[in-house]
Amino acid sequence: RENHAEIWSQRIPSEEDIKDLRSLLEYADLNVNMCSTMSLDFMLFDKPVINTVFGNPENGLYDDQRFLNFDHYKKVVDSGAVTIAKNEIELICQINKALTNAKERTIQRKVMIDLQVSESLAGTSRRIATILSHIND
Repeated sequence: RENHAEIWSQRIPSEEDIKDLRSLLEYADLNVNMCSTMSLDFMLFDKPVINTVFGNPENGLYDDQRFLNFDHYKKVVDSGAVTIAKNEIELICQINKALTNAKERTIQRKVMIDLQVSESLAGTSRRIATILSHIND
């Protein structure tokens, strides 16, 4: 869409982009992001996820710790499926721990995916097509 406030978000990924993303999801050893829904994508492949939130009202950095309490992400944080790094030392410790014990939070990741997705991803396209075919009934 022209004149969109976030023009970067209007890019449509190519087939190659999607294949690259899937490869990253499957073959990365872990994921580090800033409270992104990409956390869920990596959980689908049972990858450890570390959310970085270095900013707070006291340190002068952008207060990204406030995202931890946003309704749509709080349940991810509270589930224990991700770890939270509030500074560089915590990040390094969590990376090392995730690399040495990648399966530590497997159960929490599975529970979170079951909560968010609720049905098997297999057959999703067929279910969508079936529902759409009945719209005009």
